This record gives sequence, structure tokens and C-alpha cells, in this order.
Amino acid sequence: NILFRADASMVIGTGHVIRCLTLADELGRQGASISFISRETEGNLIELIEERGYSVHALPADIDMDTDRELTLHLLEQQGHPDWLIADHYEIDSSWESPLRRSVKNIMVIDDLADRKHDCDLLLDQNYNDDHERYRQLVPATCTRLLGPEYTLLRPQFADVRSNIKEHTGEIRRILIFMGGGDETDQTSRVLNAIQMLNLHNLEIDVVIGPANPNRAKIEALASGIPDTKCYSDVEDMAGLMSAADLSIGAGGTSTWERSCLGLPSIVISIADNQTSITEQLSANGYLIYTGHYDNITEQDIAKDIKFAFDNPEIIRQMSLKNKALVDGNGVERVCGHILQDSRAISLRDAASEDCAMIFEWRNHPDTRKHCFDESELEFKDHEKWFSETLTSPDTALLIGEINNSAAGVLRYDLKENKATVSIYLAPTLKNKGIGTEMLIQGNSWIMKNHIEIVQIIAEIKEDNINSIKAFTRAGFKENNSTYIFDCRAND
Repeated sequence: NILFRADASMVIGTGHVIRCLTLADELGRQGASISFISRETEGNLIELIEERGYSVHALPADIDMDTDRELTLHLLEQQGHPDWLIADHYEIDSSWESPLRRSVKNIMVIDDLADRKHDCDLLLDQNYNDDHERYRQLVPATCTRLLGPEYTLLRPQFADVRSNIKEHTGEIRRILIFMGGGDETDQTSRVLNAIQMLNLHNLEIDVVIGPANPNRAKIEALASGIPDTKCYSDVEDMAGLMSAADLSIGAGGTSTWERSCLGLPSIVISIADNQTSITEQLSANGYLIYTGHYDNITEQDIAKDIKFAFDNPEIIRQMSLKNKALVDGNGVERVCGHILQDSRAISLRDAASEDCAMIFEWRNHPDTRKHCFDESELEFKDHEKWFSETLTSPDTALLIGEINNSAAGVLRYDLKENKATVSIYLAPTLKNKGIGTEMLIQGNSWIMKNHIEIVQIIAEIKEDNINSIKAFTRAGFKENNSTYIFDCRAND
């Protein structure tokens, strides 16, 4: 049972609700029960949410966040303590989240800003950012952080279309213009005016007008005076339009990752302050052309960047390749894996004698051995002797992670004075599902509870074991001279 808390309006646009709907669709496909909490603001998407088959608990438009929290708390209690509350809202922080803890099992936050504290179990920021520690002081140590474009929430149509995309030649014959669901400041018209300045020939133009755009009549009138220009609204197949385009001119936000997934080169105008930093970083690394924030640019600036794109086909071709490598379209499945895995609840228990053969098979699996410092295959008699001694040793803790009473992985802690050295491996069929991170998080808590003398948990990881490095980092470990350390005192 999962509740989403997200709004759309003329001011904040539609992106929060749209990406929540993408996640909701996949969670629902996997069997979750979904409903939404959303305000009745001007430009809301409550009707769209209901058309997608979800019930909506509507909140008044003009309430403050304290009232919002209390109404949400009441709804959670009516729902019988749901498994997850997923909040995607820039005005929500730990002061809103913490009082809800008693009425929901888990809280997930979708954020882009890293500018406030959250009290959550799972945090998603799908944006490109070189600072991988930006949330470290903003969420609990036990919070799993899903950071970067690999977790981008895209509709399945983008992954489907991506598989049939041809390599971009750099030549531009068709442009797609989409400035987001709202575009209250009418950047769409400015882009059309800029194109007219250039007097381009043999060019097709597709203009998508978002559902909350208040300037539709003006845009359609302007587009009617430009040859081979079509306007679209209520677009279901955005991936199809993007795949047909050679260049996009659009806003930041979710559309950035949709374009990246399809390798569509872009000229970007940021229409909200929170889009600027991310867009600047992407531009500096060659992923897009950034014209600037809408209130700092002119139509001549837009025209200049369009001309640059036409004059530099090799740059455009390379831009397409870089973008396609950045987003693979499978992010929503990765995020769902964390949510549903957490809903199934990983638990830890002491290893027992009957686990010996199972752990032997896991350890000797090729996918496990290639990441061990000793990659040799073990003999069962040697393993059996080691296992028996380990179970009775006061200097070693051996824990089995379970999901629904089925063994999922093993944690080993070698205890020496005030430090513990940890190693982990999973059942081979359960790799790359976020289970390792959750086991490590629970293992950290287990050590702090059962061995209060331990001040540091240390891990040694082969430098080419990228997935393991990510798992330990998300579990709160910090790199220190080629080892990874979890500071128990700092996270107590």
C-alpha cells in the first residue's frame, strides 16, 4: 500500500506529478496498491491522475504546510499505516516528515535540491551532480540514497524507442520544441520568434504545448505562420516525437533525461531556479547547449545557439552519443527494486550449521569469486572447517540476511579491539537489486547495538568492483586511503 504526495500548478509545473505517475505505474504493475494526495491548485493534474486509474485525496489549494501535514497524517491513519509514503515536493522537509513516522512504515523522498533535511528511509535525486556526498548531512545514516541519472524515472516508452534509435549524423532537419507542462512565461513563443530570425529552410518543426500552458492560442497563431510547423497537445507518445527530431529546444527538469535517453541533442533554457545548476554542469561537460535562465536571455541569444547547432554537426553528433550513454531508460525499475525490496523487509539472523553448504555455493560462484582478493575456488572440506570454527569464535560475527524467510546474503564481521572488518556476498540471483546496501545498513545498526565497543567498521574493496563500492557508499561508508570506513560514533 503506497501513497504519493505531489502537486502540480501553473507556478511549479507538472514535473513532480508526472514522474510520480511513472513510478506509480511500474509499482502498480508489480502489484502495489497506489493512491495520491494532491492539492487543488490552479493547473493541478488531479483529473489526469484519476484517468490513470488512481484515487486522489484532494487537499485545499491555500493551506499552509502545517495543515498539509496534519491532513496527510489523518489520511495515513485512515489507510491503516501504509507501507510507503512517497513525497515529491520542494516545501516538504523533516519537520513535515518526522511527525508522520508513527503512521507509515517507510518514507521516500524525491528531491533535486539538496538544500534541506529529510527524515526518510529512501531518497532519490536523479540529477547529474559531481557531489555524491551532498545529502550526507541531510538524511539519516540509515537512509539509502539513490543518486544520479541511472535512477531517472522515465516512462517505458523511452526504453522501448531507445532500442531502435539510429546514430545521429549531426545534420538537423527536424526540431522539437517543448518548454514543459506549464511554460507560464511563454518561452515557446520566444523560441519560435528566434527560429524565424534565422530564415532556415528545409526544416520541420514540432511544437508541444503542455497541459497547463496558458499561452496556447498565441503559440498556435505564431506557429501557423512558420512553414512545416505543427503543434501538439495532450501528447501520449513523446518518445516518438523525440526520436523523430534531430535537435530539441526545451526546458530543464524531467525532459532533460527523456532527451538523454534517446540521444537527442538539446538547447536548454532553464525556466526555474532549481534547473540552473544541473543544466550548467551538463553544459560544461558537453551534454547540451545552455542558453541561460529565461529572464537573463534574449531571442537573439536563442537564435545564436540554434545557429551554432546548425554550423557544428560534429559537436551535435558527439553530444548525441554522450547523452545516450548517460541514461539507459531502466531507472524506474531500479527504484522499484529498492522500494519493493524494502517493503519485503530484509532481516538479519545468526548463521547456523545448516547454512554451511549454501554459503559455500555462494562463495564459489564465479560472480562472487571475481570480486574476492583470493579468487581461487575453495574445497568444501576447508570451507566446512572454517565455517565450524567461525560459528564458535568470539572474534567473528556471521549473519544471514533474509527476505521473507529466504536467505539472500551473508555478512561477516571480524572483530578486533574497537574495530570490525566487514565482508559481504549475496545469493548470485539477487545481485544488483539494492539488497547489499540494505544488508550493510542493517549490519551497521546490528554492530552498534550488539558491540558497543566498536567505533569503526572497515571494508576493503577491489577498485574495479564498482557495484560494491556504490553499495558501501550508500550504506554510509566513506573512502579512506583505498579502504571504506563507517564511523559508528558519528552515526550513533
